[in-house]
Amino acid sequence: MLPSGVEDLSGYPLHLIVAAWGLRHGYVLTTVIVSRAFLISQAQARVVLRYIRHEEQKHISSEQVPLKSGGHACSKGLRVLSVNLADITLQKREEGLQKVTVRKPPQTRLSPGGDGRESERQLRQWMVSRRPGEVVPDALFSTDAPY
Repeated sequence: MLPSGVEDLSGYPLHLIVAAWGLRHGYVLTTVIVSRAFLISQAQARVVLRYIRHEEQKHISSEQVPLKSGGHACSKGLRVLSVNLADITLQKREEGLQKVTVRKPPQTRLSPGGDGRESERQLRQWMVSRRPGEVVPDALFSTDAPY
């Protein structure tokens, strides 16, 4: 979910969207502000801000700003000075989208003979490739298991 004011950038990588959002609204970006606005964890927000500051100087100009808030004495924010989206090609945007696409579990074929070892192998294969919270497909439950 994107915050208001950056809906037009939905195809771009997250770090470019965050930088454009900060620039458009005039915010000094912190991990707390980014995590709340983009509904991501503070650890993810920290990674995005670090990437903007240290890795993406080709498209984003930014400066580190000391903060005098109730936080740490060494708290710093990031002020985005400019974002250049003009030379981002459609192919590059699609590459960024491919990095965050949902990974599907591999397709497995169930043996019709009810081989306990084969169904156990398939269940194990699914377990190592599943996403957190994903429900086990009914086809992987074996009723002839020895346990």
